[in-house]
Amino acid sequence: MVRGFLRLCLLGGVFALGGCYDPSDFNGPPELLLQQKVTKMALLYDETLSEQCTSRKVQKTAVIKVGPDGHPASERWTIDQCGKSVNYIVTYWPDGVGGYDYDIHPEEPAA
Repeated sequence: MVRGFLRLCLLGGVFALGGCYDPSDFNGPPELLLQQKVTKMALLYDETLSEQCTSRKVQKTAVIKVGPDGHPASERWTIDQCGKSVNYIVTYWPDGVGGYDYDIHPEEPAA
């Protein structure tokens, strides 16, 4: 019974500390944090679309459109998917609290 209570306390402590994450604890500029998040999500998204490939990495990124604040409004991310280049469009917009939200979707082939 005591062991169960201790496990419950430990689990509760982990959840409580998990809520104490502060993005200002990140050592680096906000742009780097956003880039890391987008990179991770783009690779995960690509993995869901092509599960048979086990080796993928970001080859390059290119700004398509710049927003009025000077920050990219959209970018083309090219992912090497087991030797095949696949393009995704990442669209950014201000989140209202000083950062940016984003959307990732496959680039539509030119008509």
